[in-house]
Amino acid sequence: MEKDSKTTVAVERTTFTKLDRLAKANNVSKMEFLTHAINYFEKYGINPV
Repeated sequence: MEKDSKTTVAVERTTFTKLDRLAKANNVSKMEFLTHAINYFEKYGINPV
């Protein structure tokens, strides 16, 4: 997959609201927030479910 290739992820409205709030609080886009969160989970072996 190309580095700049993007896709859409469907989430519930409540999850979207939380993501939007977290991204704004950290001055990043929602995409950037999710990218950093996933990298953090992988780096530290955290299973968030």
